[in-house]
Amino acid sequence: MKKELSLSNHNKSEKLINVYIYEVQFFDSNIINVIEKLRNKYRINVFACGLNQTFEGKPFPFKDKKDHICTLMALSDKVISLDAICNNCGKVATRTYRLGESKDTVVIGGINFYQARCNNCFLEKD
Repeated sequence: MKKELSLSNHNKSEKLINVYIYEVQFFDSNIINVIEKLRNKYRINVFACGLNQTFEGKPFPFKDKKDHICTLMALSDKVISLDAICNNCGKVATRTYRLGESKDTVVIGGINFYQARCNNCFLEKD
């Protein structure tokens, strides 16, 4: 069942101007429609952050696997990519390397499961 988006406030004089979405890759693909509605119908700025690639270096699929993060990036007014430092060689890292054997797209963990890697170290796969 679809629900209409309601942006009613208790204080009608205040207008919602920004919405922030963290870890957008963990939503289902309908998040794209929600963001477009917020932007186009309600004229609200939407800031979404998330991973653009899986640990395999592929576009990160949304939870329902009907689309992926690259579609959202293509519809964005501005895309900012942040870099890390490669845990292997110290160069600029844009990839996420997973330690361990799991092939699941999502495995919850921190430094015990994931490392930042530059493209060269990512391709070497220890």
